[in-house]
Amino acid sequence: MFRKITTGVGAVALLCFSFYYTAMAAKFLRGNDELMLEIKSVASTYETGAIDASFNGDEMIPGLAGQKVDYDKSYSKMKNYGILNESDLVFTSVEPNSSIENVYDKYIVKGNDAKKAVALVFLVTDETYLEEINNILLTNDVPATFFLESNYIKNNKDFVKDLSVTNEIEPLGSSATYDKETILYDISLIETITDLPAKYCFTKYANSDTLKICSNYQLQTVRPTILTGNYPLTKIKNNLTNGAIISFDMTSIVRKELSVSINYIRQKGYDFLTLSELLSEEMK
Repeated sequence: MFRKITTGVGAVALLCFSFYYTAMAAKFLRGNDELMLEIKSVASTYETGAIDASFNGDEMIPGLAGQKVDYDKSYSKMKNYGILNESDLVFTSVEPNSSIENVYDKYIVKGNDAKKAVALVFLVTDETYLEEINNILLTNDVPATFFLESNYIKNNKDFVKDLSVTNEIEPLGSSATYDKETILYDISLIETITDLPAKYCFTKYANSDTLKICSNYQLQTVRPTILTGNYPLTKIKNNLTNGAIISFDMTSIVRKELSVSINYIRQKGYDFLTLSELLSEEMK
């Protein structure tokens, strides 16, 4: 009986070793396959290192994930036709060591410098110029982020829904001030209208009350890179940089200079993203 058990155990061990040896041999052969060697030779062209988020006092800038080529998945995708096709390379994400995710007690002041892109942010307390400005954005195929005052959202749900088709909607509080009485209602209303959660609060300048209230509801607070004020085009020309968050009030000068400002930014080679896209730390 013991002899039979020993023989059986030995056979199972031999079978396991056989499977292991076969798998290792296949991996070795694939690693030296001409296609695999070609994949490895081009990988460095497409791989990027992760960039850590930066923190400076009460300010923060998001990090950015890198990417590396998944050799085995890339090989499997190309092996049927046996030639290197760089568009079929498969990537895995390389996460940064530090991130702004779940950090609510600091101001986000810009996107990552590695992104040659900007986010346009509009502060809406009433309907003045809103439809005209939205039409300019649509004509120029530019997405934006609108921070909407509480009463405006409540009284203009249909238009807010239409606005959210191409833009991001975030809360601006009551009379452009955040308070615990209205913020929860605004968050819920925005999600009901747009089917997307609110993510951000906005402040033009350091405001510890805004930071604290928004932090309590897990909203990150944005402080813009460029406050355009009464001189949109001039401020943009003088301060444009990678990852800039550019804020606009709803004024006649903004309506007048928005198109030319968009053209200037685009001519400088920048892409336009929503705030969430600009601040995302996911792999590009």
